[in-house]
Amino acid sequence: MVSNSIMTGNRITGGRNKAKYSYYECNNRRRTKCCNMKSINKNYIEDLVINKLENNFFNKNAIETMVSKIHEYTINQSCEFKEEIKQFEMEIKKVEKEIENIINAISAGMFHESMKEKLSNLENKKSSLALRIEEYNLKLKLYVPEPKMIKSYLKSNSNIKIKNLDEQQKTIRTFIEKVVVFEDQINVYTIFDIIGGDGGSRTHVRKHFTKSFSECSCYI
Repeated sequence: MVSNSIMTGNRITGGRNKAKYSYYECNNRRRTKCCNMKSINKNYIEDLVINKLENNFFNKNAIETMVSKIHEYTINQSCEFKEEIKQFEMEIKKVEKEIENIINAISAGMFHESMKEKLSNLENKKSSLALRIEEYNLKLKLYVPEPKMIKSYLKSNSNIKIKNLDEQQKTIRTFIEKVVVFEDQINVYTIFDIIGGDGGSRTHVRKHFTKSFSECSCYI
């Protein structure tokens, strides 16, 4: 039964020792009963994702590839920002021309009360556009880091397994786009394609987990 629904984390207490078990479960399993996908151990799937990051992003060869890809991406992004800045600058020139025309008209003795309000609106528009240009210039500086800086950042995440939980979650949110759970495999989709194909790397589920799934795919 295909669901294509989001999986959410839950926790139960069971057994003689009242131990706590954490797991992911399809939202539709309880809410609409239209999915018979069984739950999957939370630690198992999170360890799988962390191992995937460590093996495919944070080893020496992967880091070199990532540096190149990220730098290329940021350069492409910077072109878009530069184009936006040009558009803002063109708008400012138009606004300045309108302001100049009003000032010239006033100087020639053709003052009208409505000109005062229009002039104020134009000045506000000019200030707003100037702020947008400043914002995009700042983005240019932030979005095009040097390869050395990118490499340093990636290396800082290479010890993901010994990071605390908050740091691990932050790294996962940064590099993982989504995780899709099927009956017989789990697909981990990363933000950049390191291995090849469609940007996702596939990991086959262990046999004893296969029995826990049905003909359903769920998103985490």
